[in-house]
Amino acid sequence: MPPGLSRRRRPDAAALLCCVVAVVAACMVGGALAADAQGAALLAWKRTLRGGDTALPDWNPADASPCRWTGVRCNANGRVTELSLQQVDLLGGVPDNLSAAMGTTLERLVLAGANLSGPIPAQLGDLPALTHLDLSNNALTGSIPASLCRPGSKLESLYVNSNHLEGAIPDAIGNLTALRELIIFDNQLDGAIPASIGQMASLEVLRGGGNKNLQGALPPEIGNCSKLTMLGLAETSISGPLPATLGQLKNLNTLAIYTALLSGPIPTELGRCTSLENIYLYENALSGSIPAQLGGLANLKNLLLWQNNLVGVIPPELGACTGLAVVDLSMNGLTGHIPPSLGNLSSLQELQLSVNKVSGPIPAELSRCTNLTDLELDNNQISGAIPAELGKLTALRMLYLWANQLTGTIPPEIGGCAGLESLDLSSNALTGPIPRSLFRLPRLSKLLLIDNTLSGEIPPEIGNCTSLVRFRASGNHLAGDIPPEVGKLGSLSFLDLSTNRLSGAIPPEIAGCRNLTFVDLHGNAIAGVRLSIAVGVAEGLAYLHHDSVPAILHRDVKSDNILLGERYEACLADFGLARVADDGANSSPPPFAGSYGYIAPEYGCMTKITTKSDVYSFGVVLLEIITGRRPIEAAFGEGKTVVQWVREHLHRKRDPAEVIDSRLQGRPDTQVQEMLQALGIALLCASTRPEDRPTMKDVAALLRGLRHDDSAEARKAGSGSAIKWADPRQPGSPTKPMAQAQAHSHTSSLAYSTTGSV
Repeated sequence: MPPGLSRRRRPDAAALLCCVVAVVAACMVGGALAADAQGAALLAWKRTLRGGDTALPDWNPADASPCRWTGVRCNANGRVTELSLQQVDLLGGVPDNLSAAMGTTLERLVLAGANLSGPIPAQLGDLPALTHLDLSNNALTGSIPASLCRPGSKLESLYVNSNHLEGAIPDAIGNLTALRELIIFDNQLDGAIPASIGQMASLEVLRGGGNKNLQGALPPEIGNCSKLTMLGLAETSISGPLPATLGQLKNLNTLAIYTALLSGPIPTELGRCTSLENIYLYENALSGSIPAQLGGLANLKNLLLWQNNLVGVIPPELGACTGLAVVDLSMNGLTGHIPPSLGNLSSLQELQLSVNKVSGPIPAELSRCTNLTDLELDNNQISGAIPAELGKLTALRMLYLWANQLTGTIPPEIGGCAGLESLDLSSNALTGPIPRSLFRLPRLSKLLLIDNTLSGEIPPEIGNCTSLVRFRASGNHLAGDIPPEVGKLGSLSFLDLSTNRLSGAIPPEIAGCRNLTFVDLHGNAIAGVRLSIAVGVAEGLAYLHHDSVPAILHRDVKSDNILLGERYEACLADFGLARVADDGANSSPPPFAGSYGYIAPEYGCMTKITTKSDVYSFGVVLLEIITGRRPIEAAFGEGKTVVQWVREHLHRKRDPAEVIDSRLQGRPDTQVQEMLQALGIALLCASTRPEDRPTMKDVAALLRGLRHDDSAEARKAGSGSAIKWADPRQPGSPTKPMAQAQAHSHTSSLAYSTTGSV
């Protein structure tokens, strides 16, 4: 072989095998590195999470692939396509490092309810394959990054609701032409809804409610979102009129812009939204009339327009919307009659027309709405009789007709409303008796008949109404006794029969009303109550003075310190002025105490204060009970008290009965004589000289002696034997001062009035 030339050697088989192994190994290493890059990115994010180790225990760095980790899904090639971690406590931020490792494959990123905070990273816009992003129910702050809205984005669903996001909706939102769901409610977003939203041709659901600072008018361009089915902007500051372009939304199912600042008329074009099922536009400032065109919405189920400034009549055309379940037009300025065509609404469950100016009769055709559960027509100018046909509404739970101009009687047929729970017919001009059938309603819990001209007796069937919690029939002409069957009402907590013509005694069976917290019987001819209170207070003071060891001076006996329990039992309250009585001859006068008008004369002389000072104050209280006067009134003359006023009346030899409370006139002679004798005891207690006053033990005995046998039952109802020495701050103590109880009306929350009872 010539020099300089080499001979080619055949490759050695072993060396060739090594090369092949090296190449294969390199390929395998390359594949492992790709998988590790995805896992490494996820592990790097996990290390930033305070709850990562607890929430993601199987995210193991030793694994070659993350595809089996919690919340991770991969495609057939082992590439991560979804990261979904919901309702876990990750305690950190949204990952911003995913684009390099999985940007071309990650399609779904769901981190809802994961206790995340901080901003939404702009880097999420670098995930071009992303179609679904859900960061809802976290504590994210900052704004919605415009980088999410790049042209060509494949994003179909964006959920960032229920966070703390601020700022405006990006103008670039219009670039998301593939977006079907934009869910941004319950944040702190502000600014206007950008007109570019009209470019989102695929948009089906827009929910932006609960952003109080979202303002401005709804852009007319919204009408270009032809696939829109849900438009929700409730509880925002969206203002101005609704655009007529809403009529272009043929697929719109729900329009919910309530509790906002909308004004102007409801566009008639809404009648073209033939898919509409729900219209929620309540609590705005919408004006004008309700468009008759809404009657063409055959699929309409819920029409809620309450608390606006709507006027005009209720469109009869609504009777064609046979699928309507709820109609609430309350708190507007609607006039005219209730259309009889509403009786065609066989699916109707709630009809609420309260607080309008609706007039005319209640159409009997409403009885055809057999699924009706709530009928609220109160605070209108509705007249005529209550249709007996309403008794056919067996599903009815609430019937509110109060504050109208209804006349006639309460139809007994109402007792056919077997499901009735609440009936309010107050403030009308209804006459006749309370139908016995009402008290056969097994579920009736509230019966309000206030301020009518009802007459007759309270039916004994009331005892069958065991679900009754509130019964108010004040301001009527009801007569007769309170039926003892009231005592069967174990659930009754509120009983108001004031300002009627009831007579007789309070039935002792009322003690069976264990849950009773409010009783008002004033303005009737009920016997025995005032005297029972007086006896109870006298016995309480007698205990303090004569049975307590040591004896106690109350020093502030007045009507405000006398509390009345559920059955008119009196209870003395101590407000901190009581002290131990001291009979020592050298004791000094105690510090001044008491209330003006109740103070005994000896206080002014700085003489020794004894139990007789309490006796004087009790005499003033007893005069209050008898006369219905306060201790000091301008009518008595300057500086004069009720004691001086009564004495001067008697000195002029005028009829003593004239000082008795005028509301007690017309009572039987025996009751008047009791009060006159009590008047004498009161004046004896209020004697100027302490030594002329009886002891409280004697006073209690004298008052007990006034009772006649025919008031025995009244004694049981309001017996003074239940007298207590109570601290009103302690749980379970009566809490209603007698003076307040005497002053209140039937609408007051104060109870236990005795003003109109003997």
